[in-house]
Amino acid sequence: MAIPLILFGGWKPLQRRYPDIPLEVERTFSGSSMYFGHSLFGFYRQCVDVSVSAQGLRLSIGGVSSRFFLPAMVIDWCDIQQCTRTRMGFVGEALKFRLRGWPSPIYVGRFLWKYGDVCENLIGRWRSAQDEPRNP
Repeated sequence: MAIPLILFGGWKPLQRRYPDIPLEVERTFSGSSMYFGHSLFGFYRQCVDVSVSAQGLRLSIGGVSSRFFLPAMVIDWCDIQQCTRTRMGFVGEALKFRLRGWPSPIYVGRFLWKYGDVCENLIGRWRSAQDEPRNP
């Protein structure tokens, strides 16, 4: 792990806002990429696991040292204010997320082709979660 990535990449502040919690994962898309729109160092290339659950998304980076330096986070569907399809770099589809209380967008994408249309799947999940009534 590069020190600038750990210190300035943006993962730690976002993870403090959305800490990891136990949840039942339905599907995991390994080898994805993630980019923090505000940071020069905030690009995690092909090392992010995106797990989908009824509660939201878990973002994690594999490896023992990553779990200590960059622990997993869970973003509840209701905390995602906007979820749109976009491009990540010159190749690869991605999702642009606007999160409640987070100043800049985050981009998650470049999903492996073997998973099919992950972007459309996740947008559909997000939309259906927005329509569900919340427990008080």
